[in-house]
Amino acid sequence: MNRSGIWARVQLWGLLVVAIGATALAAVMFTRGTASNPTLEVSSTPSSSSSATTLTSSKADNNPHPIAGGFKPNGRVLEECALTDRACIEQGFGNLAYFDGAKVALARFDAMIAQTGPVEANCHRIAHTIGSASLARLNENVGQAFAQGSSSCWSGYYHGILEHAFLQLKSFEPTEVAAVSQQLCSDAGIRKVSWLAYQCVHGLGHGLMITSGLDLPLSLEICNKLNTDWDRQSCKGGVFMENISTSYGTKSEYLKDSDLIYPCNSIKEGDKLYCYLMVTSRVLNANGYNWDATAKLCKNGEKNWVKVCFRSYGRDASGSSRLDNAEILRKCERSLESGGMLGCIIGAAADITANDTSGSRTAAFCETVPGNLKSVCYWSLGTVSGGFKASAEERLADCRSWISDVKMLEACRIGSIGGREPDPI
Repeated sequence: MNRSGIWARVQLWGLLVVAIGATALAAVMFTRGTASNPTLEVSSTPSSSSSATTLTSSKADNNPHPIAGGFKPNGRVLEECALTDRACIEQGFGNLAYFDGAKVALARFDAMIAQTGPVEANCHRIAHTIGSASLARLNENVGQAFAQGSSSCWSGYYHGILEHAFLQLKSFEPTEVAAVSQQLCSDAGIRKVSWLAYQCVHGLGHGLMITSGLDLPLSLEICNKLNTDWDRQSCKGGVFMENISTSYGTKSEYLKDSDLIYPCNSIKEGDKLYCYLMVTSRVLNANGYNWDATAKLCKNGEKNWVKVCFRSYGRDASGSSRLDNAEILRKCERSLESGGMLGCIIGAAADITANDTSGSRTAAFCETVPGNLKSVCYWSLGTVSGGFKASAEERLADCRSWISDVKMLEACRIGSIGGREPDPI
């Protein structure tokens, strides 16, 4: 699939990538947003981070839904829409999902994003609308809506469902919202495999930001009240993705033109993972996609997060290369001087697998990387593909379908069950 403008492409393994234990990676939205400076205050309880500051909300009120809007069907059909009218195209797809069902809308969507054009360029936002409309059609039944969806265009359909579901909230008190959030993703069908569960909990993060008016501190607070660390981290992925480039076009105040790493370098240590896994999308958009300068920013960033920053760099290398494995590798090689090659390969392999919902193209990519990084590349493939299936046997079978080399097969298997990253050979 081609990408018309890097910022228009949203990567989710869908963002993404499935979070399996501590080896989680993430997907990202590309952004063109700028922002004012949010309020900071000194934390009363120092964290393990070198930074003693924590973000606080600068919102004047807690209006639950200042920028979000639920889907409302009308008579608009796609054939009436001009190629430049994004709002019309989104509404047309939403109407198709609302009146004819998600499967019909997604089938037409998949056919249209296979070609360069306005649908392909705005695919993630359109998929959000299809999800929101489908949930409205199904009387707010999240489990049924998820069952009818797909991961097309970085799982935007699933995120749209969660956006719409949050519109039913009557209060944005953190404990109450956390309880509602946990319930939304508790359906047994959603929890059957980690890939689908990730899309749901990640979508919670999107929904929290959108319904709170991009209140980053409040959204993180609610994510941190979810029941498990896996859910908490996955939720934060959606929060930071929405902060980088909101689905509704509103620019977040939690970005700084004078500090492109912000807010990653100003939040609590426990909140940094997904922020850094997305940070280079913000940087590249702001610096004109200067890959060398971005690599230097990663290299000179917070010591404990340099490698994670380069994983973000690798994900962006994949996302900006129009499915061209050779181009992905060339961009990773531009990080070599800054010591980022390992992280870049890991991030790129994860993104390719997530984009394709398959490891076939990733395996071909791994065969082209330097020999000492092949096993890490295949391990990264496994960290994402492992989320596609429920059992270790099924995950191994997937690895076997893509990989013949015994050592590389074992690296994929280890990744698929959440095993430790192997050392470069």
